[in-house]
Amino acid sequence: MDGFGGSITWYNNWLHQNADKEEICDSLFTDLGIDIVRIKNVYGRSDGAYSESDLLDFDRQTYEAAKSRNSAITFMLNSWSPPAALKDNHSLSGGNNATLIQKKGIFIYGKFADYLVNSFNTYASLGVDVDYVSIQNEPDYDASWESCRFEPQEAVVSDKLIAGYAAALNPAYPELSSLTKIVGPEVTGVGYNKVQNYASALNLNQLDVLSYHLYNGGDPGDPDTYIANLQTIANNYADKTIWQTEFDWPTPFNSAWLIHNTIVEGRASAYLHWCLVWGAPDEKTLIAVNNPWDGDGSGYTINKYYYYFKQFSKFIDAGYKRVAATIGSADIKMSAYVAPDDSRLTAVIINKGAADQEVALDFGSFPVTESNIYRTSNSENFVAVGSLGANNTVQLPAMSVSTVVIGEVADTSDTSTPPPPPPPPPPDDCLIHVEDIQLTTQSTGPLTQGVATILVHDGDGNPVSGVSVSVEWSGIISFSNSGTTEADGTTTLYSAKTKKSGEVTVTVVDLVSPDCTYWPADNIVTSKSITF
Repeated sequence: MDGFGGSITWYNNWLHQNADKEEICDSLFTDLGIDIVRIKNVYGRSDGAYSESDLLDFDRQTYEAAKSRNSAITFMLNSWSPPAALKDNHSLSGGNNATLIQKKGIFIYGKFADYLVNSFNTYASLGVDVDYVSIQNEPDYDASWESCRFEPQEAVVSDKLIAGYAAALNPAYPELSSLTKIVGPEVTGVGYNKVQNYASALNLNQLDVLSYHLYNGGDPGDPDTYIANLQTIANNYADKTIWQTEFDWPTPFNSAWLIHNTIVEGRASAYLHWCLVWGAPDEKTLIAVNNPWDGDGSGYTINKYYYYFKQFSKFIDAGYKRVAATIGSADIKMSAYVAPDDSRLTAVIINKGAADQEVALDFGSFPVTESNIYRTSNSENFVAVGSLGANNTVQLPAMSVSTVVIGEVADTSDTSTPPPPPPPPPPDDCLIHVEDIQLTTQSTGPLTQGVATILVHDGDGNPVSGVSVSVEWSGIISFSNSGTTEADGTTTLYSAKTKKSGEVTVTVVDLVSPDCTYWPADNIVTSKSITF
């Protein structure tokens, strides 16, 4: 699994200027347990009362609010429209199949590629580390709001030549793919062979993630009507990572039902609700934010969608593996997920029937130690309802979603408790520490990497050989590796390569020796930074 998340696009100014911003961000980025945040690319544009720098700063604030609460959250940058100067209607908005402008009868794919790469670099310069990029939201839809039409390949639509999605991605791919991962084509739905039509025009090796929305291909009133189309896509692209990146049409309960179908039948490893926050009183958003210029500038509403979504997002994280789960009732749907270290199993069980049911769960070889059950129904909002009963039974009220967590559920809500003081040094004849870190860079063509030479000493100041040194690289590079010290007590480690500019930090996270004990308190230096 890559996880669960949603979009913060329009109304992010309301979020960051609301007096309750910190509470709202706690609800989104801590309590909800999301893994992915999707933001709108605002590079090269302004929006009403806000300049480009204002809009970029709202995204920076979103990034910092999320990362300060969960450093593992990933960010996806989506283009709804390139700047007006790159479009044939000279507007961010769509209508009349607005597409890229042509120069001398040729679409400006090169300038569009420059826009995408410059966007990424601009966000990076603000400290926003974008993990995924989508070159165009819903290229198949001629929207009246911000949009830009791309056919799978250049084609005439309503007597007008439309730019090609594949032709737009080709010149952007070499540089963009060296900087981030690429998601696409983000078509409006799984109906009408939309995904297949775009995929057939593409070199699928250029997409790290095959993505779609769910505005067609099924009836939101009956999420099972999506199954055939979801299965077709899953089977046709069995070797691709698949994400659902935008939808909000079903009722809150049906939304949970559709999440299940998309993951289990469609083999999607991520599901994103359309909007995490939106302006009040919208009921489809997870959190509706009050206008900060009304009254005392505070207030928000957590909607029912939030709690049904939380049944999946809270205890299923990026890195979890979905495992087989079966149940003998047509009214019950169940999926199960195991943590990477096998410390937790999470099962999400949906009773879509009109009658209450009790089921006994068989977890196979997975040890059932501590269990906790959380439930959302018409009258409950992610309520803790105890643990499994005798024979691992769980009560499933009609039209409810229950999350059963096997394994310890840690309370991470209170981060104010200071860490305990370090223990005294052990009675060990050989304590080792980091004596020095020399950090430089080396370049190969347009790529640069960090070079860290790390020196390990014992308590008497002697170099120590045979020590395994583990480091983490952070900043514009996220990477980890290790090496073993030579006779002079040093090992040299290299970071991943990048085209980005910015600060890189190397941090020693562990020293392991068969004869000595690592004592971090003696470190002369533990980390060092350099600017690429």
